[in-house]
Amino acid sequence: MKNLKYILFLLIISSFSFSGVAQEKYTTINYNIGLPLSNTKDYISKTSFRGMSLEFGQFVNDHISAGLYLGWNTFYEAMPKATYPFRNGEITGKQYRYINAIPILAKGKYYLNRESAVQPFIGVGLGTYYMNYRTDMGLYSSNTNKWHFGLAGEVGVNIPMNYKTDFYISAQPNYAFKAGSMDAQTWFNFHIGFCMNY
Repeated sequence: MKNLKYILFLLIISSFSFSGVAQEKYTTINYNIGLPLSNTKDYISKTSFRGMSLEFGQFVNDHISAGLYLGWNTFYEAMPKATYPFRNGEITGKQYRYINAIPILAKGKYYLNRESAVQPFIGVGLGTYYMNYRTDMGLYSSNTNKWHFGLAGEVGVNIPMNYKTDFYISAQPNYAFKAGSMDAQTWFNFHIGFCMNY
């Protein structure tokens, strides 16, 4: 728990450590679509249409920004009736699987050209992922919570709509490293939303 508090403290400090360097700040709010990959897809194969994210950041110079990213995705799948291993035995029935994924990341971005009508950027995030795994089957339920260290990349574009607001589109691969008995988890987020500049 002490390590977790230390990591969160560093993320918050690093996100706002440039407050005296630049004036322009931004807040991004997005609808997230999550596409499971690898181990995540082995457990839940369906695309998640339940998600959102917020990012609070500030420009260090004309090309670089630093910020704090907070996200959420719920992955869900109803499995067919079958016999499944469950708590040192087996049980027959329908199984319902859930993953709630909450990344908390310090994120940096590099913008290729902020003066054009379409402003492409690339980014990288580093931090922690809170993951809740739940399996329901009849009266039985298995629930596990884990904190994973993780990282994310990002590629996208800002499309200015007016002086203060940009339309925001990006793709973000997420990788949450193995945590204890829980395997690494990976998925793609597709962000669609708005960036407010102030």
